[in-house]
Amino acid sequence: MKKLGAFIVVFSFLTLNLQLLADWSQFHYDFRNTGKTEDAGPQNGELDWQLSLNFYVSPYGGPSIGSFNGQKTIFLGTNSGIYLISPQGVIIDSILTLDSVKTVIAIKNEMIYFGCGDSLKAYSPAGLYWSCEIGDDISHVSIFGNIIYVCGGDKLWNFNLDGSLNWNTDVLGGGIYNSAPAIDQFGNIYVATLGNAWQWYDFKIYAFNPDGTERWVNSFLVVEPGGVRVTPTIDENGNIYVATYWEDVWGSSVISIDANGEQNWRREDDDVIYSSLAFSDDCLYYGNRQGITARSFNGDFLWEFSNLGQVSYSSSAIGSNNTVYIGTDEGFFIALNNQGELQWSYDTQEGYLNSSAIDSNRVYVASHQSLFAFREALTSTKETINELKCLQIYPNPFNSKIAISFQLLVNSEVNLSIYNVKGQKVKTFINDQFDIGQHSILWNGKDENNQKVVSGIYFCMLRIGKSTETRKVVFLK
Repeated sequence: MKKLGAFIVVFSFLTLNLQLLADWSQFHYDFRNTGKTEDAGPQNGELDWQLSLNFYVSPYGGPSIGSFNGQKTIFLGTNSGIYLISPQGVIIDSILTLDSVKTVIAIKNEMIYFGCGDSLKAYSPAGLYWSCEIGDDISHVSIFGNIIYVCGGDKLWNFNLDGSLNWNTDVLGGGIYNSAPAIDQFGNIYVATLGNAWQWYDFKIYAFNPDGTERWVNSFLVVEPGGVRVTPTIDENGNIYVATYWEDVWGSSVISIDANGEQNWRREDDDVIYSSLAFSDDCLYYGNRQGITARSFNGDFLWEFSNLGQVSYSSSAIGSNNTVYIGTDEGFFIALNNQGELQWSYDTQEGYLNSSAIDSNRVYVASHQSLFAFREALTSTKETINELKCLQIYPNPFNSKIAISFQLLVNSEVNLSIYNVKGQKVKTFINDQFDIGQHSILWNGKDENNQKVVSGIYFCMLRIGKSTETRKVVFLK
């Protein structure tokens, strides 16, 4: 262990007693990185607003929500600094920095903490409170109680909220690659690293006591370069879940480790796992090359939702109503129930999306240059902005043919497709420009190969411009 001093630059500090909402303390909201928040996101969502930015948003960042200067604020890091945004989508203020802000913003008692290059910075509403250089690029900043944990290079750092250093680890087995620490209810800290030994990559999970002493190390050899690039998550019983990342031509593994560092189980995945795990109600969720996969806490495969794009950067965010939100590299933002059934989706048409934030029946997600806010739809049959009037399906359920109709208020690019409950595309009816007016097609219950589909639930997805409406369809033979 090393006990180091820190160079602290203290400017001014404004103490505010007003606390409007729970702090967003780190990646995935809570200290165990479960991905589940105390708020319910929209179950039938529609776009509330889109804020276009002139700066690049890191794919490993994402929005945070908290109270700042006495008002609810959304924080978003970019390559030029941090933007402070109101819930109505208006930029309130900005904090300009010399280096890119790649971390999720941690919020505590009207203060924000973040990594900027190799500097850990703390800001109050009055301005910079303190700054400390650690000598390595910072990948994540997390707060547990009154302690700040920082992952940087191949070390884990422990600071007080005033910027004084308590301890930092000796060199770990390898670098911490975009992985945040996970902290259990006892204050024990878990970090995933990527080590290099004999030209092989050595994946390790380190467990530390709250005083920084090492509890245990779990290590095994990963054959292909890649190792661990995701954040551990911890369940109520202290079991740790993490996934390995191999080169794109290989699959990955999902691993469960108990609180004593012993492996519970390991499950191979045929696809490359990119995003960190999240869980709710005995179900683990993670993104991979096909979409999103769910497993039980025993590692058993439950379901997969695919064909709306690869998930590289977005980890599942889960509302208190168990709705699961995740973004794809194709720019689709998706809401699923815990059975893997599509609730709603939206095509941002902006490329990859990062991890989202849920708050008071809204959910926020960022692309590389925009922030999107979604709310609960005002009506069950959504009227989307100037384009889509309504989607009508009759009869439903059906056993022979079904009529799908919609009305356009302006000339629009239209895509109409059917998906199964796994998110797999069954048939595309329309992918073309259509004129104003009423339009209708018939579906005879057959797929793209002219084969009759099995009885069950399907989803009719109509996309007009950037607006999307989805309806459940029941086919009975």
